[in-house]
Amino acid sequence: MIRVPKKLLALILVIAVFGIALIPNTLVEVMHWTENLGYLATGIAIGFPILLIILLLTQRIRGETT
Repeated sequence: MIRVPKKLLALILVIAVFGIALIPNTLVEVMHWTENLGYLATGIAIGFPILLIILLLTQRIRGETT
């Protein structure tokens, strides 16, 4: 795993947040972004565990358990 200094990560995060903050022009746009990101987070929270369960079941069927 690559080690990255904390100050570099903080700089990247600040630049990313600043760049994202420039995109919406009105509060309504921010509301839509928040709503869509909420749907994305919900989809990931539901879909990722299901994907992992399917992966584990296929490994068990193939006999590749570790």
